[in-house]
Amino acid sequence: MYRFPCSSSKLIITNDRSISEATSSVRSASTFKPVPYKWSWSDSVSSWSWNGYEGKSVRVEVYADADAVELFVNDKLAGKSAAGEENRFKSEFDMIFEPGEIIAVAYTDVLETGQMTLHQVRKPGLCP
Repeated sequence: MYRFPCSSSKLIITNDRSISEATSSVRSASTFKPVPYKWSWSDSVSSWSWNGYEGKSVRVEVYADADAVELFVNDKLAGKSAAGEENRFKSEFDMIFEPGEIIAVAYTDVLETGQMTLHQVRKPGLCP
């Protein structure tokens, strides 16, 4: 089920889930200028299907009520980022898009508290 980032954040704050959503968006470094407002949300969607964007910049956002989140791309660790209340329950990763899948794993202390996977859609034309 598709959720907007604000809906994912609500599930975390109300303790309905430890990891609510992994989302991504295609960004052009030269044209995208985020305007950080306290109550604004990103343009990310719960998808890892960016056909035609291989080798280009993407931002992955993971909404989690955890101390930290690790992100794996095709079973390789892509990074680790802080999460939790002090980070608005969101971890962000700027990376280069690779076809396949991403897995976000949330940790509190040293214990895994949640996991979410996004797979690339294989048939061209179904997703942007």
